[in-house]
Amino acid sequence: MQGLKQDTEHLTLEVERLEVENATLRQEKEQEKRLAPDLAQNEAIIGGLEETLESTEKQHALMEEAYERLKKDFEFVLADLEAAKQRIDTQSNTIATLENQLEVITTSYKKMEKRHEEEAQLIVHEQEQYVRAMQQQNLQLQLEVERVTQLQPVPQVPDPNEDGTSIRRYT
Repeated sequence: MQGLKQDTEHLTLEVERLEVENATLRQEKEQEKRLAPDLAQNEAIIGGLEETLESTEKQHALMEEAYERLKKDFEFVLADLEAAKQRIDTQSNTIATLENQLEVITTSYKKMEKRHEEEAQLIVHEQEQYVRAMQQQNLQLQLEVERVTQLQPVPQVPDPNEDGTSIRRYT
């Protein structure tokens, strides 16, 4: 009888276990029924999140493309700026060279102007000396003319070798 008692105890334990399992299954079913809308809602949320993730991935890909285009544009603009800087440097050097040339030309012009002024003053001085010399010579000639006009003509004896015209001599 002991075997029967053991079997009964065993079966009782098994029944209790099955009842506990059955209660647990009922609770799980009830919980499933209660959670079914939540699960459906969660599945919808997961579906929405998957769509959002897919959309985000597409946006990310588009942003990557836009970034690459912007990067190329930036490199192009940077190259243009560098070229413009080089042109500005070249133009600045050209301007500096032209300014130096202008300074040299201005200095040369001022030297020429000064030399011209000095030469003009020298010419004026020489002309003044020439005019004074001419005036003095003119004065001497006037004095000579006056002296000659004050002299009396002396008759001259005709030279027999001449044709009869004689030149008067003054004394």
